[in-house]
Amino acid sequence: MVVARGLQDCVPIRCFIHAKPVSPSCGGALRHYIVALALIGAAAPLEAQSITAGSLRGTVIDSAGAPIAGARVLLREATTGMMQVDVASADGGFRFAMLAPGMYAVTAEELGFQPRTVLDVPVRRARDVDLTIELPFADPPVMTIDTVRFAASALELDPLSRAFGRLELEQVPDGRRNLGELGEQMALGGDALEIDGLPAASSGAVSDGLRTSGARHPWLVDRTQLSAFVPSALVRSTLVSDETDVEWSGYAGGWFLADTRRAPQRLEVSLFGDWTGDALVSSDRFGGDLISFGSVRGGLRVGGPIIADTAFFVIGAEVNRVRSPLPRAWVPRPVDVALAASTDSLGVDLAPFLRPRVTETDAATVYARFDWRLAEGQQLSVRGQFASVTGDGVDVGPDGTWTPGTTLDGSDLAATASLTSYWGGALANEARVGFEFGKREYTADAIPSTRIVDEAIAFGSDARLPARFERSTVRARETLHFSSGTHQIKLGLDGEFNSWDQTFAFGSAGEFAFSRAVDLDVRSGVFTQAVGSLPVSSFSTQLVGVFLQDRWSLAPDLDFQIGLRYESEFLPQTRIPANTEFLARSGLANDSLTRTRGKFSPRASLTWDIGNRGEWIVIARTGVFYDLADPGLLGELVSHAGRVEVRRGVGNLTSWPDAPPVSAASVTGQRLVLFAPNYEPPRSSRASFGITRTLGHNSALHLSTAFRHTDFLPRRQDLNILPSVTATDQNGRPIYGELQQLGGILAATPGSNRRFAGFDLISAINTDGESEYWDVRLALESRMGRVLELYADYRYSQTSDNWLSGRRGGLEGQLTPFPDSLAGLDWADGRSDFDIPHRLSVAAVLRVLGHEGLSIAALYRYRSGYPFTPGYRDGVDANGDGSARNDPAFVDDGITGVDDLVVAWPCLQTQTGQFAERNSCRGPAVDRLNLRLEIGPFSLGGYPVSLQIDALNVMDEDSPVIDRALYLVDPTQTLTTDAAAGTVTVPLIANPGFGQPTAFRTSGRAFRFGLRVNY
Repeated sequence: MVVARGLQDCVPIRCFIHAKPVSPSCGGALRHYIVALALIGAAAPLEAQSITAGSLRGTVIDSAGAPIAGARVLLREATTGMMQVDVASADGGFRFAMLAPGMYAVTAEELGFQPRTVLDVPVRRARDVDLTIELPFADPPVMTIDTVRFAASALELDPLSRAFGRLELEQVPDGRRNLGELGEQMALGGDALEIDGLPAASSGAVSDGLRTSGARHPWLVDRTQLSAFVPSALVRSTLVSDETDVEWSGYAGGWFLADTRRAPQRLEVSLFGDWTGDALVSSDRFGGDLISFGSVRGGLRVGGPIIADTAFFVIGAEVNRVRSPLPRAWVPRPVDVALAASTDSLGVDLAPFLRPRVTETDAATVYARFDWRLAEGQQLSVRGQFASVTGDGVDVGPDGTWTPGTTLDGSDLAATASLTSYWGGALANEARVGFEFGKREYTADAIPSTRIVDEAIAFGSDARLPARFERSTVRARETLHFSSGTHQIKLGLDGEFNSWDQTFAFGSAGEFAFSRAVDLDVRSGVFTQAVGSLPVSSFSTQLVGVFLQDRWSLAPDLDFQIGLRYESEFLPQTRIPANTEFLARSGLANDSLTRTRGKFSPRASLTWDIGNRGEWIVIARTGVFYDLADPGLLGELVSHAGRVEVRRGVGNLTSWPDAPPVSAASVTGQRLVLFAPNYEPPRSSRASFGITRTLGHNSALHLSTAFRHTDFLPRRQDLNILPSVTATDQNGRPIYGELQQLGGILAATPGSNRRFAGFDLISAINTDGESEYWDVRLALESRMGRVLELYADYRYSQTSDNWLSGRRGGLEGQLTPFPDSLAGLDWADGRSDFDIPHRLSVAAVLRVLGHEGLSIAALYRYRSGYPFTPGYRDGVDANGDGSARNDPAFVDDGITGVDDLVVAWPCLQTQTGQFAERNSCRGPAVDRLNLRLEIGPFSLGGYPVSLQIDALNVMDEDSPVIDRALYLVDPTQTLTTDAAAGTVTVPLIANPGFGQPTAFRTSGRAFRFGLRVNY
């Protein structure tokens, strides 16, 4: 028992002495006894109807278990201090609905009974809390209030999601302080919010109930996409993939649900800063080179009441300059000297690529929130945030090239307002409106993308640059809640208007490929470029949805929820320029997109709190979820209708780094995009089941399994490839067009593989892509007072699909190398590009006993390596289809040296004598460890101060770029063609570097010093 200090927990409830109300004084003798935990029920994480608010319901009983009708119940929010009062009904029941997430204190009292306060009652969004308060009989005068803590208040008690609280947001060390870093802390997602085996574009963020999308490059992993979501602005966040409430819409993947910070009941000022300097960074892969590196970050947050118990504000800002070192652009090669000499003779300085490089990002975020209690049961919340991000030497991803001149200029602006009205009893309403604007602009250096194929060297501007993307969105939602008996029903409608402006064409800066350094010296290679001014696509989309949901309490400990959502998405059919030339020659219209797409999304869930005590919790969920139409594909559809032409050159290019003249690389035709008539955005059907078992009052064990099937994934098909093959190679590989060899490079003679003259790649976006995912998850959370906080999460999963994501190679990397199937089967149907079978995350804080203010925190993460397909080096177009990145190898252990590789790589042993299966091999696993030593808080000048020392990436782990080439084309031999037999024999040699790193991507070990001050 803990006695309430000053009886603050009972104000303004009456305290009784001799059956008369008196002022809340707690003088006199204090009675101490242990309150049985059975007096207080545990949290039951039921699916409450609001997606941003929770509710608290309970019963007041006496020592004999009889209800106490008329007992007064006071609810006080710990953060703001705002209070509400209810009177127990005839059965002793009370209820507080539409509560902001947070911690609460509940006090109950009645004449003739001992008042009691329950502290640390957690209210979560979309959850109910069940509470039973027993008031012992007590004869007047009553001078004290018994105070107890809510059992297991710090535990999540949800086996199907992962909530990030203070442990992840403040206590364990992170590297970048962004959403991707938080995503990696859960075994569910990757550092770009790649959740459940789907790409980052299928997942997104929600802030206080409304989606926040921003602007994004469709071909880049943008870790700054939601830069406004800094941890200091959040009080809590949750990463989920199976929320079945019908208000959730817009993503077929996962959700990052953020609850922004609310103001405290007293004025508080908090600031932090940290610094990492040159001498505090090292890596075994920097090669001993000295680099200039330094990062500085800082933040300030101010919050408190404007009008006590009525209006509150929070204002904060966070700025950082992060200079992240990366190893040189490729693993050192013996050819480096010759390559440097070649480029020097051409007037290009290669030195920046021969030493470790530094990427620099400057970001600033300002956020504010205002909460106003307009009247009893009516709350207005207004939130705004602005973020600006600039970068130099931007790292564009593991499959891209790098140049010092790559820059980024981006900004995100968002503002939302929500009005919650609860009229008591059975009726409530939520109205939300939001606006956001996002921009991302990338520029590239003068050196175009360049590959030295035989040496696996890549440098220069990435083919995905330059580019510019803007998006503005207006969203609104109206939701009405009402109850009838055991049913809680909500219905509503929502909508959004999106405006897009995109300036982008893949490969507009040009791409060069040379076999060796000497070929670069004489400019003999392959060149491709999308020419003309960068196409601009401006268009808009609209979404209108209606929804209905019923939560039915089948029993006090059993809830069933069922809902249906219907929405219509309006696509920019009128913005697509008709290509009459292609229509006349093929009979296919590129502007036949259906404007309106209707989507039905049924969902259901079952929550069983066995015994209504929170010891065993069972949750089952199922539902259908849709993506919105991909704006990147829509942008292609609008802009690639004849306005983008492609130049290709093979052989003597006559110039580098300047683009070759037209005589060496002529225009082969237009690039065109058209959607299949039955186009639908991706749709996921999910089912999940989980069990939570509490272990005492401080720990819980979660076991769950989930299955997802996604269809309507967009698969790219080249309609302009020849309808029949012109030859096959020595292994039966189909070859389209006339194949040429330039040393270690294979390429088709420009135009020889095309069906329609005057056109280059004609992309048909079909929606026959499918993906399946299943997992088993085991998680342990423990909150042992102030001694230990622990969260361990392991997940085993498998992901398969028939969808080539373009994770490597962009547009042409999405083309299957066997468009007419392989032995009657779809070669693309296999292990997914996003298949990561093993993930483990452990976050822990240990406070040293006997040393107040001294703690050690750790964050450990492990994941399997990404899969890859044994094939050829980028730049080798083995089948002449126009894509130099998509060809698998035929595993032939008769080629000298391949037998040794087969022995070393088990993934090859079952594939000899056949074409390699998609993603049949796997790169190295990655594990990372971050540590933190925190001293404090201690008093400095009267203010509480904490000192933090972080050690990041202690093990110097890396996720390198893997050489997936099983063979190299032998540059000392030439291919031979037997026209009569229709065969082409390609000279091949084993690649001894198969599966080895071609480039490292670690940012090295780093020490960081930080300081936090609270007022």
